[in-house]
Amino acid sequence: MILEIVHLLLAVAVLVFHKRIGDFILEQEERLAARLNQRGIFVPQFPSREFAHDLYFIIGVVVSLAALAEIWMSLP
Repeated sequence: MILEIVHLLLAVAVLVFHKRIGDFILEQEERLAARLNQRGIFVPQFPSREFAHDLYFIIGVVVSLAALAEIWMSLP
């Protein structure tokens, strides 16, 4: 039961910080793309910030619903 609650708390943390997570991941992708472009490897354009924010919000919602379902199913 503790593990399911931890999963739920982590999913809620992703929901709360989805904008910061999206911004951080985009910054890391841009740095990686710059390094690859210096070496002559073409990297396609990354999604917009809004898309990254929405993506991590949706991931947080799906994981939290899955964690809630897991907790619900484990109740006697």
